[in-house]
Amino acid sequence: MASAEGYEPITTELFFSDCEHIDTDAVAGVRSSLVHEPVYEATERGKTQIIDHQFCLRK
Repeated sequence: MASAEGYEPITTELFFSDCEHIDTDAVAGVRSSLVHEPVYEATERGKTQIIDHQFCLRK
């Protein structure tokens, strides 16, 4: 969920292109704009997958 004061909230899902379940999404909600190539970054918790995605909310 993404929300901000004065805007309608949105509920969505983002996907990594290498996800083994991407073709069997329960609500058929996979759109190309929601699929991202995995990017890995070293963090204090170990190797972490990162997604950089911008959401547009309606006022």
